[in-house]
Amino acid sequence: MFCKKRGQVTVYIILGIIIVTAVITLVVVLSDRSETQETSTFQNRVESLKDHMNRCLESSAESAVYELANEKIANYENELEKRIRKKVEACSNLDTYEGLTVEQEGIRSVNVKISEEKTKVFVEMVLPLKIKGEDKESKLSRFSTEVKLLKECCIPVEVDEDCRSLEDGEFKSCGIILKLNKGQKVQYGGKCVAC
Repeated sequence: MFCKKRGQVTVYIILGIIIVTAVITLVVVLSDRSETQETSTFQNRVESLKDHMNRCLESSAESAVYELANEKIANYENELEKRIRKKVEACSNLDTYEGLTVEQEGIRSVNVKISEEKTKVFVEMVLPLKIKGEDKESKLSRFSTEVKLLKECCIPVEVDEDCRSLEDGEFKSCGIILKLNKGQKVQYGGKCVAC
């Protein structure tokens, strides 16, 4: 009889060990899953911030290319870099983004290269960002974009014999909305780009 009770106690001890082990394993697995989800959410927000900065750079570059389209400038690339830098400062001034804290050191460089065919502008920008959130930290610093030059496109506006717009309005060309005033020249590089 003593032997029988001893066997029952052993079974209960073994069952207790199995239950405790199962509970500990479950807690560890669930906490790892929670930590993985937090990391994934943080990384998604960082990627969203990176996309925002690339869109900021792209819209700034497109706007600067349009502004310089009808101007004759000795050093087009340098002037384009200056204008892009100024425009990026306006859309990249972030302290927070989607619950993240963003620290920035300011734009270190903006480099512009025009393709050999003179049809595209490649823009690279170095803007160091330190991103903090959810007890995690990440860094971003390099952003880039590619913009078509207006000479590939034509602006859908009626013009006179001197290539001056016959109407006021906004016109979409190459993905850019252009605002023209009546009498404004519609030229790029000395050539009429109206169609």
